[in-house]
Amino acid sequence: CFSRSSGINAEYGVCPVLPTKSHAINRRVNIFNHLIYSDLSQSNLRVLTIDSFMAFIDRGTNLLKSSLAKPDRSDLLHIGGRGVGILVKLIKNCIFTSRDHSRLTGRRLYSNALRGSPPAPV
Repeated sequence: CFSRSSGINAEYGVCPVLPTKSHAINRRVNIFNHLIYSDLSQSNLRVLTIDSFMAFIDRGTNLLKSSLAKPDRSDLLHIGGRGVGILVKLIKNCIFTSRDHSRLTGRRLYSNALRGSPPAPV
């Protein structure tokens, strides 16, 4: 979560939890992400959602792409340098394109944000 300013007119950015290399953990990630959006839909905050997280998912396995993960097979959670680079670009894009408010998510659009989240793991 990040904020572009403070106070009542602040815009908050929310970055969903990224997928992992574990189906069991991804089930929990999806529940957590759903709860984040559900709670935010009840607030009166101006929230920006960071899209394009499908870039991190291997569509064949519904897991974090191995090319974006840390090479250590025992590390199921962390992204590697290439993954960090993509995440940084997504966050920057969200921040800098939000100035025109075209990416501001209103209360009625959180369900759309949920549909854009990663699919439920197998």
